[in-house]
Amino acid sequence: MQIGIIRKIDALGRIVIPKELRRFYQMNDNDYLEIVPTEFGIILKKPGYEVKKIDPAGRKKRNEF
Repeated sequence: MQIGIIRKIDALGRIVIPKELRRFYQMNDNDYLEIVPTEFGIILKKPGYEVKKIDPAGRKKRNEF
């Protein structure tokens, strides 16, 4: 799923994650999100989740973006 959405940051540094994305990624009220800085920007993810990417050869790669 790839969606480009632009949101404004408020005076307290908050952004709103659209309801459709919260539902898709099963984010609920009072859930914690990990903020991961990368050379390309930031990643928001639920703590404890491992990001896995499958390369063309079928091997699993962890935490690569």
